[in-house]
Amino acid sequence: MSRYVHILTQHCSVLLISLNFVLSSEIVPKISNERVVFQIPQGDIEFAFFPEVAPKTSDHIFELVTLGLYTGNHFFRVDKGFVAQTADVAGGRKPSEPLNEQQKAIAFQTVPLEVQQGVKHHEGIVSMARGSATDSGASSFFIMLGSAPHLDMQYGIFGCVRMFDVYGL
Repeated sequence: MSRYVHILTQHCSVLLISLNFVLSSEIVPKISNERVVFQIPQGDIEFAFFPEVAPKTSDHIFELVTLGLYTGNHFFRVDKGFVAQTADVAGGRKPSEPLNEQQKAIAFQTVPLEVQQGVKHHEGIVSMARGSATDSGASSFFIMLGSAPHLDMQYGIFGCVRMFDVYGL
């Protein structure tokens, strides 16, 4: 059974991406049944998880979504041909939407860097953002809008975009 979670975010300006781009040397991970749908003014972005590549990160992000932590959040960084990145779930929220106790308990938890040789950063990949410490990923993540091999093995890929139905960009 598939589980879908729909969330609403603030505005986002990203480019339509092709989801059929796979390099010959790339490993294509198994996709989970869980799906997350970001509903933005320009349309919907649906992504799925790679639990065999990044089990802790996949579970963590899904739990954050399930608890409503991305609702009202936004993509604070959009670099054409590179990434669209969400704000962290605490700092990216509107002041009028404070975290409840259950949300606070998980909002600042971090996950270890989970990488797998051959799983690459290219269009449509969803990857965990982090600080300078390798195990500092908490809630900010990015969607690849182009290829970035310099990120491979440095940032944890945990999913891929399954549907990118965005208009007016």
